[in-house]
Amino acid sequence: MKKIMSMTLSIIVCVVSLNSVIVKGEENVLSKQPETGDYISFGTYNGDKIVWQVIGKDYYGDSLLWSENIVDYLAFDGSESGLVNQGTTEADKYGSNVFSNSNIKEWLNSNEKIVSYSTTKPTNDAVIEYVSFDDSLLASGYNYKEGFLYAFSSNELEALKSYDYTTKEVSNDYEDNYSFSIGTIKDAMNQYSQGRQVNDSSKVFLLSLEELSRFVTSNGLSIGKSVRNSNAMNFYWLRTPDGKGQKSVMTIDYVGNAYKTDSNFSYTGVVPAILVDLEQNPAFSGTGIEKDPYVLDLKYTDNLLISLSLKEKNEYLALVQEYKNEFEKSKSTFEKEKIVRNIEDRIMESLNPSEEKAIIKHYLEQAGVRLYRGLYNKEHLLTSTFDGTSLEFSDLDNLMKTEVTAIKKLVDYGIINGYQDGTYRPLEPVTRSEIAKIITLTIQAKNVKSTAYFHDVAKDKWYADYVEGIKNEGLIIGYPDGNFGPLNTITFDEMGTIIQRILINKNEFYPVSGKDIEETLLEDSFVGFWAKDNISLLLQHGLIDSSIVYDGNRTINRLEVAVIIEKLMRLIY
Repeated sequence: MKKIMSMTLSIIVCVVSLNSVIVKGEENVLSKQPETGDYISFGTYNGDKIVWQVIGKDYYGDSLLWSENIVDYLAFDGSESGLVNQGTTEADKYGSNVFSNSNIKEWLNSNEKIVSYSTTKPTNDAVIEYVSFDDSLLASGYNYKEGFLYAFSSNELEALKSYDYTTKEVSNDYEDNYSFSIGTIKDAMNQYSQGRQVNDSSKVFLLSLEELSRFVTSNGLSIGKSVRNSNAMNFYWLRTPDGKGQKSVMTIDYVGNAYKTDSNFSYTGVVPAILVDLEQNPAFSGTGIEKDPYVLDLKYTDNLLISLSLKEKNEYLALVQEYKNEFEKSKSTFEKEKIVRNIEDRIMESLNPSEEKAIIKHYLEQAGVRLYRGLYNKEHLLTSTFDGTSLEFSDLDNLMKTEVTAIKKLVDYGIINGYQDGTYRPLEPVTRSEIAKIITLTIQAKNVKSTAYFHDVAKDKWYADYVEGIKNEGLIIGYPDGNFGPLNTITFDEMGTIIQRILINKNEFYPVSGKDIEETLLEDSFVGFWAKDNISLLLQHGLIDSSIVYDGNRTINRLEVAVIIEKLMRLIY
């Protein structure tokens, strides 16, 4: 295998040479690192083991898990009673759809025998009696429920990560445009576009509609639930609210249809989600299927730390302090990313990268430094197919050296090809089908067999699987008439929109904010009104040249595509 692509780093930090750290009697447990779709046994509730499923990673590279099965039936009960200037008649009576103030959030995050509420308990009118999990006890609300985490071990509790997220909550002027049934997840995603942003932090949470769509449906995972209580309907709560009234909460049924339900409706199920750092707590037994889930080694990192000598520990602490100092000096996420790459270089050069990674990450978090992505993750690295033979094109003589380099790099990585006559044809316009292939290979999207989703993309076409792949990744939508337009050319604005979606939605390791660098286009430039935010993001992260007049309506050619994709590769890899 050829060396993974690398880049020269401008920030140099000290590298300490340490002896390898080995836990006696253990194999390389990270060879069993769970992947998306695998199952993990973790914690118990009501005497039963909870089997979680890995559905993706969060902003920092921690693994996102959900229980897949409904664990209980409880009203959402987002009571706002007693909160000054926030309660409404509906919210006081029925509870509200504000998850950050909800009793269901407090129950999910409580490890107490009796849950202590920081918000006011729901009124009697806001609770409907329901049949409890063992089908023998009629219970009201949360009054008979111990905290969800009550039966979790101390090691399990420590393995949970706080999930810092921003969720949409409805505003008072949000118009209710749908009936009880909203339609599919896709329909709900298209319709739900308003609401205020609210920051929240939990260790156990409900998935939002966006997360359900992005992580579960995009990975082809089942959303059907194994429901123990046969008397209850197969609905479960989402964090995303719905409707104009503050009592309406969004739910999903077992086949993926979205509905809105009153927050005091107790026959809707709870499907919790959590974050776990699987690099610190790797799997060491099981096969990862639902009937034989992985079991986490919750003392893996602890055992590594115990095996360190005092000298080794001090060397790690000094190294991490150096990294922290560099982070604090950095003024942008781009500079911070360079430091992360430096840390990764060190890990990759060590004798035991799995152990080195766990130790360094532990001490970084102890020092208050959270990395923007998981370290040493081979899924995030492109491998060059370059075999030592430089492919020369006959029509690149008039190009700049940087442009030739960009073209050759994409050829080396198998992302783009030349023509049989030995030309590259840099000024040739690029079609939408060609972009589908280039993007699929650049981000290593999953190989999805075409289902002829678009009317004009036949399954036997060379581009069918690529088109299906970027459609499933949410990077391209198609036209309103159900066509894709595979032979249509693509404009700069359209290309910029695809790249923006990669940076925001499909890039788990380079955080983009659009706030670190201030750049503007030249005065005579043109950007479509629908693409302004997308192009601004690309401009601020150096993917578009601010020294030339930009024309978003112009068809992009093979040279320009190679240049922007090569910049994207350097940015995110």
